[in-house]
Amino acid sequence: MSLNTPEADAMSLQQALKDIHFFRGVLPVKAYEFLVAHHKEVTPYLIQILKNVIQRHDRTGDYYVAHVHALILLSQFREKKAYPLVIALLNLPIDSIDRLIGDMLTETISKSITSIYDGNSEPLIALLIKPEADRFVRAIVGMCFTALIYQKMIDKELFITRMQEIVASGKMNADPSFFSSLANITMNSKLEPLYDTIKAAFHAGWIFSDLMDVNLFEKSLSMPTEQLVREEDLHPVNDSLKEMGYWQGYNNPISVNIERNAKCPCGSDLKFKMCCITML
Repeated sequence: MSLNTPEADAMSLQQALKDIHFFRGVLPVKAYEFLVAHHKEVTPYLIQILKNVIQRHDRTGDYYVAHVHALILLSQFREKKAYPLVIALLNLPIDSIDRLIGDMLTETISKSITSIYDGNSEPLIALLIKPEADRFVRAIVGMCFTALIYQKMIDKELFITRMQEIVASGKMNADPSFFSSLANITMNSKLEPLYDTIKAAFHAGWIFSDLMDVNLFEKSLSMPTEQLVREEDLHPVNDSLKEMGYWQGYNNPISVNIERNAKCPCGSDLKFKMCCITML
């Protein structure tokens, strides 16, 4: 079935996009099945959804979740064009990140990055060493590196060398957010040349004590990655529908009730009646 011929097919695309546009408390199974079946045709729409939400991050409102579905679907599609967009998303203020993706930050975002990674680790490293980056964003970046190293998508030796250069520069000294994330990557990925560096960071008090202590670090060095990290977090997204099925919010149907003259939840600054009401 092609999206470019019968009108019914075009309407099917509109229906599928409608069903992922707003949160209604139930998983849009048929929409996912349609979008996955036509992934080449729908990818530009999903990319634009991500671009829009980044531009409008401070204006999006309740019910709008198209960007979450777009990211999960693009992860299954292995769409590398989504990678810089997710990096841009993670560079937003933490309040915007939390509002836009919420629990996805800890549950799914690292798997998504593993799925769409384009081979350039520098944007992730820039987040890891960004002084104003939230500690939880840095922790998620650490999980991304663990998964990418596990999947052999990043050369372990080159990563070790890059981290040694950063530590040697002294720019990250006394930054517990950076060293805590690096400690987790080092422990989970068995980066042996960095063991002494992390132990020194512990003794200097540069690692968050509520996350780990030196004894736990040393004990965990003999444990395989699969015992330290949930195995599902080490693999890319292969089934977007199954991935979304883990989210507890999709259990109870709700009615979307948005005032016609209110600003549209998508953040366009248009009134709802002139914007996404056409998607309902």
